[in-house]
Amino acid sequence: MIDILILFMESPIIRYSLYEQIYDKFFIPKEKFVFSVSNYISDINFGSVSYNLKNTLIFYLNYLNSGKIEKFDESGNFIGEFYANFINFSLYKNYFKFNVHYESIIKNDLNLSIGAYYSKTIKNINLNLFFDYIGLNTPIIFGINGNYKNFSINISYELGYKTIYNIAYKKTISRSLILYISYSNRYSDFNISKDLLTGFLAGIEINFKKYKIGYGIRSLSEYGFINTIQIAYE
Repeated sequence: MIDILILFMESPIIRYSLYEQIYDKFFIPKEKFVFSVSNYISDINFGSVSYNLKNTLIFYLNYLNSGKIEKFDESGNFIGEFYANFINFSLYKNYFKFNVHYESIIKNDLNLSIGAYYSKTIKNINLNLFFDYIGLNTPIIFGINGNYKNFSINISYELGYKTIYNIAYKKTISRSLILYISYSNRYSDFNISKDLLTGFLAGIEINFKKYKIGYGIRSLSEYGFINTIQIAYE
């Protein structure tokens, strides 16, 4: 269980909301309110909530809970149970992002960091340049993502980790129904058996008036599936 958690939490591997998981990019919440929750094997669960205040101030909170983990001593004797928790609060203002990150595994740890982003539209191509986690005890991330019509490509480098690329496609069936498919090499470390589906995500979003209800599932080979449910309000 601990090995799975360490692999899953290899910073910054988590993408919390469904939109983050689809596009695997620096997250800038556009909707007024977004709530997302995901479950994984061994009772690992994570999620996020964001609030956009008239595009002038954005609040974003994400969390992860490991579920119950059994603890053993060096002789293999059971000595108790513990939980690992990760919480991050972010504030977006004027192209900057301020992070407060808390984690509790063996000890409690609190860190601060900042990020920045810049968006530009050139004809029909939307570009976003970003960096994040300057000051936090995780790899610094910087990269670029762009989208043209229904396609989106994201390339980022996570210092001390690896280069991440993600390709996503959105298919609008009707005003009420949207389908997504994406692939990210972020989860290649999970693919011990060389399963071709590892890293792929399939998603669906149903729109009703100002509400958007989404579901996504991602394959992680023999490590199981990530299932995500999301509710957004424009």
